[in-house]
Amino acid sequence: MTLALILISLFWPVNTPADSWECSNNIEITCGAEGCVAADPGAFTPMRVSFDSLGGMRVCAYSGCWEGAGKIFENADFLVLTGSRLNFSAKEPASSNQDVMIALDKKDNVAMLKAGGFSHPIVCKRN
Repeated sequence: MTLALILISLFWPVNTPADSWECSNNIEITCGAEGCVAADPGAFTPMRVSFDSLGGMRVCAYSGCWEGAGKIFENADFLVLTGSRLNFSAKEPASSNQDVMIALDKKDNVAMLKAGGFSHPIVCKRN
């Protein structure tokens, strides 16, 4: 009986729940070829960012959200997600679709977000 349980447990799929995070920025930084500029405090709306360890991501800014699934890279305490041409939820042309990168340090739950011209440090809470 014990051997049968061991064999079943080896082949039975285990669904482990995904780790997930909710994040926001308290500084808005835009970067381009000529450098980076930070917006004045109070002159921007913080982004709402959520993602999980299975690659799902949602990055909301101003009039809509970039959403989709990305590739996951994990090493040591770092989790990096990259999404290609994520759809923008607002009624915008396809040019509003963006590549998005989120790099999280799981030790302190601080991440970097890169989406279009935005290059923000974000603070996350693990769900």
